[in-house]
Amino acid sequence: MGADAGGCVSDQQAFQIEPTRAAVSAFADTFAGWCAARGVPERIVGAFLVALDELLVNLVEHGGCPGPASIDVRLDRAAACLSVRVVDRGEAFDPLLEAPNPDTTSALEDRPVGGLGLLLVRRLMDRVEYRRADGSNQLTIAKHLNQDPRNDRHA
Repeated sequence: MGADAGGCVSDQQAFQIEPTRAAVSAFADTFAGWCAARGVPERIVGAFLVALDELLVNLVEHGGCPGPASIDVRLDRAAACLSVRVVDRGEAFDPLLEAPNPDTTSALEDRPVGGLGLLLVRRLMDRVEYRRADGSNQLTIAKHLNQDPRNDRHA
């Protein structure tokens, strides 16, 4: 357990994931169990599972981590928020600035396949932030736990 900047106690845990689809799939079960044990609402867990699958599979397929690298994932459940930081040691890449904006105006049959993942992550989460620190890419996603699901644009 740790404390956030406001002095509130939070429950934190770090995981290392091999950069394989099988490891990403196994982590989804681990994450869901971790959240259930901490009383995170199922709708919030579902949003995170979709977002994490998108982010982690993209790292596996496009991350370019050197050598037998792992992906570090840090979970932090505070009273009002759940956040997840995904860290990789690949080349510097800020998906919030460098990923192309998807075409959402053309007819579906005229659009290229893929490219909507980051848009989906942004819509599912309340906060998405990137920073480059200590030679690694660090992407943090977060969602408030106490909002009324009737007012949640993602419910």
